Amino acid sequence: MQTLVVDHPLVTHKLTVLRDESTQAPTFRRLTDELVTLLAYEATREVPVRPVTVRTPVGDAQGVKMARPVPLVVPVLATGGTLETVFGMLISRGAAAVTGVSLLAAPEGIARLESAFGDDGGVPIRVVTAALDERLNDRGFIVPGLGDAGDRLFGEI
Repeated sequence: MQTLVVDHPLVTHKLTVLRDESTQAPTFRRLTDELVTLLAYEATREVPVRPVTVRTPVGDAQGVKMARPVPLVVPVLATGGTLETVFGMLISRGAAAVTGVSLLAAPEGIARLESAFGDDGGVPIRVVTAALDERLNDRGFIVPGLGDAGDRLFGEI
């Protein structure tokens, strides 16, 4: 299993603002969307493509389109346990590779996935995240984390 912590100034800046307890819900929602987009960009870097020629208004241009099978995207607001379940379901249905995108990860969640899929018959498993934080606390929150992201998304704190 591979864990990719995206080390890019835009990612770390947006994550820092998300972590700040004074960030209001509308900003938290917008930055979450932006950060997921940046992480998805990295997660899809190696998606197979095929060459194509398209006609522009003034001539032909060479380009690419995604090759088949196209990636399947599954939204998961997840703990390590949820990702383990979803990854297992996708592998059992014949997925050739599985990549999870998560705003944050904790060592315990990564260890759980490595234990479950470390040698999973050659199916490449990746997790793409903005940060690998210190640990989970006794309530299951990532530390330092974001707090309860669901509550923060909807202004409950």
